Amino acid sequence: MIEIKNLVKKFGPFTAVDGVSFSVQRGEVLGFLGPNGAGKSTLISILLGTLEPDSGAVKLGRMSGASSRARSAVSTGAATSWCVVTPGSQPCACR
Repeated sequence: MIEIKNLVKKFGPFTAVDGVSFSVQRGEVLGFLGPNGAGKSTLISILLGTLEPDSGAVKLGRMSGASSRARSAVSTGAATSWCVVTPGSQPCACR
């Protein structure tokens, strides 16, 4: 289970993640869609424990805290990948 409550992350005057809250139960699938600069990568980095939020709470399973999130993410096989998709393109090999 993933629980996010009132998550905020700022980079100087820029707010990348602004009060995000959601939960994902076991067996559910979640995707993040949005324009460049919407905070998707920042949110995933916080979930994986590679970036600390300025405020709010993150819980993966029974674990909270960045080091615990990182261990939990590794144990579940979580990883990031980047894939460029353009209209009419064939499925790509993500990197």
